Amino acid sequence: MWGELIYNDSLSATHELIRLQDHQVSVFPNPTTGIVNIQLDRQLNLTGDLNQYTLTSLDGRTQFQGQLKDYKTSVDLRNAVPGIYVLTLQVENKYQYNGKVVIIR
Repeated sequence: MWGELIYNDSLSATHELIRLQDHQVSVFPNPTTGIVNIQLDRQLNLTGDLNQYTLTSLDGRTQFQGQLKDYKTSVDLRNAVPGIYVLTLQVENKYQYNGKVVIIR
């Protein structure tokens, strides 16, 4: 099932609120200069191994990926090339979200 992205599309936006069905997920700060946080609704079940994030460059190459092991996950993007990346969240093996993360310097 796809989530709904609610965000301000200007470069001054600092927080994205995502709806995954009836659940909320926050991605902040966005744009970022280094660390981006993914905060999940505590009603989501994170007990399985199928909770993950992936950041993909616009040319389709996976740049970063990892497990969503807790309700707040910090991703270190300080070594990433500035630009726009596609963030994919797979939660509980039934919720999927695709949105963007902007890295600036």
